[in-house]
Amino acid sequence: MSRLEKLQRRLEAIEELEKNATPSERVFLQETRARYERAALTSAQSGPQEQNAEALARSLDQGIHGLHSLNYQLSKPDLDPYWVTYLQDQVKRYEVGIQHLREQLDALGHVYVPPIPDEPKMQAEEEREGVEERLRERETLLELTQAWAERHGTDAQVAGDLKRLAEEIEGLRARL
Repeated sequence: MSRLEKLQRRLEAIEELEKNATPSERVFLQETRARYERAALTSAQSGPQEQNAEALARSLDQGIHGLHSLNYQLSKPDLDPYWVTYLQDQVKRYEVGIQHLREQLDALGHVYVPPIPDEPKMQAEEEREGVEERLRERETLLELTQAWAERHGTDAQVAGDLKRLAEEIEGLRARL
């Protein structure tokens, strides 16, 4: 099944869910529908990608950045053994991909200069991503709580929770 077909099936599922959705659920479903429609349009417009030296170099930059990020994660103390195993497997996968991209660039005669890792930047990026993830979690919880309250007719009972969640969300947005 192609990516476009998968997106179409998801859009059909959203259409079915919208039939019995509460107002809050409808907002969420409309946002999700818009995201899938944009992805379908992008997928339909993008044809086969031509691999030129610049595109390969960008991919290699991203791979090297990802490898540094994985090694940074591995350097953290108190990692779960399963997480360490997973990260080590990912490092091996990235190393193979990076080697493959370097060979392709060499075959094109391109001189590649790898990016220099910036650990303070990686730490700041990790912290920012953590705040963004927490913000998304709280926004989702707020939407789900509103939808639950609408479906069960208990808006007054959860008003305090909704207010507290809204305040948390504003606090997280201020940190970004």
